Amino acid sequence: MNYPLPISNNFKLFNYTFKDGPFAECCILWPAKFLKKDEIINEEHVFILKNRENHYFHVLWKWDSKEPHLLVDKYWEKCFDKNKHTSISNRYLFNAHGQSLFLPYVPHTLHKRWKKVSIDQRDDTYIASCFLKYFDIGIFQNKKKRFERFPGWVKKQLRNTFNEYSTYIALNKTTNVPINLTKKIQDLTKEERVILDQACAILHAVFPRFSTDLTQ
Repeated sequence: MNYPLPISNNFKLFNYTFKDGPFAECCILWPAKFLKKDEIINEEHVFILKNRENHYFHVLWKWDSKEPHLLVDKYWEKCFDKNKHTSISNRYLFNAHGQSLFLPYVPHTLHKRWKKVSIDQRDDTYIASCFLKYFDIGIFQNKKKRFERFPGWVKKQLRNTFNEYSTYIALNKTTNVPINLTKKIQDLTKEERVILDQACAILHAVFPRFSTDLTQ
């Protein structure tokens, strides 16, 4: 069953994780449209978040707000269509932009009201066993390396003290660096992070015991 909510143009927010606020460490699994001033709330404004405990949150996000707000029940009738809710488990396949996973369509309370079921009567176990790969996409795990190991230098090639790179470093007294060292590493741009990784590779190649000495 395909997902009932309309796909938004804000898909770039997929997998975005909030660092602080009421939804700290929650990840956006269903990006929606920002709610503009005087705009009528409807299904295209429904964001769905998920936290590390696998709890889902249906929220609205106003265009002039730094963070979203819970989608309260007075808006449910405008955002969800009972005729579209055909799954007894409240899970539907979201398949777009190279991503596939099962998401709840409506808040759990509304699901129980419409389907007249309790939590232990849902068929989530069956669905999970058949479509496990869609449930675990590793949204809270950094499985992919953010950068590949810089291949320009190999430590054993630079162990010689008289290597020209060692000499160059020793003679180069400049204190200017290509990035702002007061900036937090997580705030560096992609290009700045590459520069930093390359600098680290050179440093460890020329001084292979640098990290060991640092902990002593």
